[in-house]
Amino acid sequence: MFHKSPPPPPLTKKTLILALSSALLLALAGCGGGNGDGPSTPGSLFQVTPQGGDEPLSTPTATPRPAASAGDDRETLTAVFNALGLSAYVSDAPLDEWPYVDTGGDGRVIELSLKGLDLRGAIPPELGNLSNLLSLDLEANRLSGGIPPELGNLFGLETLALRHNELSGEIPPELGNLSSLKTLALRSNELSGEIPPELGNLSSLQLLDLGHNELTGGIPPELGNLSNLEDLYLGSLHRGKNRLSGGIPPELGSLSSLETLALGFNELSGEIPPELGNLSKLGVLFIEDAGLSGCVPAALEEQLKHVTEQQLGGLAFC
Repeated sequence: MFHKSPPPPPLTKKTLILALSSALLLALAGCGGGNGDGPSTPGSLFQVTPQGGDEPLSTPTATPRPAASAGDDRETLTAVFNALGLSAYVSDAPLDEWPYVDTGGDGRVIELSLKGLDLRGAIPPELGNLSNLLSLDLEANRLSGGIPPELGNLFGLETLALRHNELSGEIPPELGNLSSLKTLALRSNELSGEIPPELGNLSSLQLLDLGHNELTGGIPPELGNLSNLEDLYLGSLHRGKNRLSGGIPPELGSLSSLETLALGFNELSGEIPPELGNLSKLGVLFIEDAGLSGCVPAALEEQLKHVTEQQLGGLAFC
């Protein structure tokens, strides 16, 4: 016996709209896919998943930038040497045979020491391309202009020595990116403006020397984050240079490794915060003509017994 199939449901307005919508979606998907001969349509932005839902197509990923090479360092050094008047030393020889240059086992530049060569002009910003650099020493020249913010790209840098030049302008906050930095020596220049609070990010820093410049403003409390700091020089050799103002941040009492604190010849005010009595390793405190009042925490008396009354600005121990 044969059974008749039930008659199809009556064609209603609702079923007609659903059928037309399905057909339209299939047509749009077909136009956007395939071999790419058809025009692009909004349907090409979606793909059908096994569950039947629609989701955005994945966007193409950016091509990774190739790692720098010894050849890139050669190009950078050539530009740096030409800018600093050292063109006579540019050659096709391996970089470790260039004077003032040291390289690692892969031929990449790790040290550049141009100290005391009577160099003139600005610091070349191309130095920021030497991504394997560990030490940059440009001390004791007559270099002028600003400190290039590009030096903040040298993430592996451990030593930045720019003392005894004629550098001017503000200290770039980008130097706060140098998380491996152990020595930041900018003494005896003509740097102005305030000390960037970003320097408080230099968690590996052991020496911070900003003395004998033309810095103004307060001492950033963020410097209290420098847990490995041993020597902090913010003072001048005489009046007329740094003019730091305000009080000593009590946060400096957290610098448990600090051995030297030099703040002399500034325009500070207020008393020495008692928190500085926590500096158990402090052996040198120089606050002559710093503008401070009050007394020196008694907890420091034994360890500062070799510091003169003049260096303490005439202040007695509490």
